Amino acid sequence: LLRVMAETQLQASTDTLTGLLNRRSLSEKVSAMQEDLQPMAVAMADLDHFKALNDTYGHDTGDRALRLFARVLRDSLRSSDVASRYGGEEFAIAFPDCSATDATRVLDAIRTHLDAALTVGGLPKFTVSFGVCETQPGEDLDAGLHRADEALMRAKRLGRDRVVRYEGLNSEGEVVEDLTSSRLARDFAVQIEE
Repeated sequence: LLRVMAETQLQASTDTLTGLLNRRSLSEKVSAMQEDLQPMAVAMADLDHFKALNDTYGHDTGDRALRLFARVLRDSLRSSDVASRYGGEEFAIAFPDCSATDATRVLDAIRTHLDAALTVGGLPKFTVSFGVCETQPGEDLDAGLHRADEALMRAKRLGRDRVVRYEGLNSEGEVVEDLTSSRLARDFAVQIEE
């Protein structure tokens, strides 16, 4: 009976396709975190052109793409980080005791790991865009995720396949990004290393 209850609890808290937490469980887990795990960064991720992937290759391939991305997330994050499938092809990640700058580095590494995993996994190429921000002490998760989502939309408008860090809004109401988080800056850093 205890085993059945534990399995039922697990099924209620996770997304059946990816094995990641669902949206409600993410919220519960983050709100249970200690206040001393500040700063906390939160990120929203969206698989780029996912509808086209589904339409072109079928829903089975789309499901495999979601599972592969979830595996890349699990393999790339610390044990204290919390990832969830937020809905459809959107994912949310909480990075306790982590600045937005450090989370940006992790997210860029996830993009690189995804590209390598796609080569090995035999799936059609796809990319992911991220928006990330740092939460304020006492701020609820939804407010942080809202800002991360605004940064994600900015990443999409800039051409996708990048990380945009929320730094505020300009006079037109658009997200101001930190150039260190853009793909341009990453490419520049690679050129310097070469």
